Amino acid sequence: MNRTTLTVDGFPAPVSQVFEINLDAAAGGFHRFTPNELLRYRDPFNVTTIGACGVLQFRGLQFDNADPIREAAVGLDAGVMTLTGPAGSRTIERLEVGVYFEALSTGLPGFPTGLSTVSAALSGSKNQTSRFLVPGDYVVAMSGGADVGALSASITVTEKPVTNLDSIDVVPRDRALRITYSGTSSADWVWITGTSIITAETDPQGAVFMCRAPVDTGSFDVPSEVLKLLPPSEVISLLKEEGAGRNQSIPTGLLMVGLGSINTFTASGLDQGSITQTDVDMRLVQYQ
Repeated sequence: MNRTTLTVDGFPAPVSQVFEINLDAAAGGFHRFTPNELLRYRDPFNVTTIGACGVLQFRGLQFDNADPIREAAVGLDAGVMTLTGPAGSRTIERLEVGVYFEALSTGLPGFPTGLSTVSAALSGSKNQTSRFLVPGDYVVAMSGGADVGALSASITVTEKPVTNLDSIDVVPRDRALRITYSGTSSADWVWITGTSIITAETDPQGAVFMCRAPVDTGSFDVPSEVLKLLPPSEVISLLKEEGAGRNQSIPTGLLMVGLGSINTFTASGLDQGSITQTDVDMRLVQYQ
């Protein structure tokens, strides 16, 4: 389960206000690996240790970082997936055998009146605009299928942590970036992620970093050695601000801070099972 909030500000009239883009989603996967495949399996950043960071650099806007081991994994039939929480129950769509995904809610609460056309279009989508993943206890139930038996797994979505994310507009890459946080004791790790892209037509390139910080330290310094691997952020010019005689602009870099939690479960047909939830806040920043 993932709960994401992107805060956007700096827009000129007729918007002239801060607004949020929200997305709640649920995904699941049941796959079979041989012992050799499991040893070779990797995540996109190879970040498995609390306190460590990983960086992925790429060229081209459609970079290929697919894990060949994961792509070749055999899907397992686990039946119908249902997610139940404080806001009700939802059946999660099965995309293929062993793969599930559903956008639970999308919306722009308090969307600026200057962009009312976009707001109306979103409100007409099939997904509710109020948040589905609110703090509370959740249960994922699988009806069971030909490969995996019926199961039930639980996890808790906690209140958002207090961080210094909203105070960060510019990130100098020649020094460490300190992220502070509190209210994280119920989680298992703190996510700190950032990305920067240069969208030059002849040679678009960029990089993204991800750190898993400990929950009990209250702060984490992203090393300058990590930040230097990101290119400087571009700045996009927007509508001309009325009466100001100049164009407003916003940076294209992103900085994300959030929580991650994991619980394990058992079921017939599985050697190992886990359920995770992440809650991430994002903000546009300029990497210099």
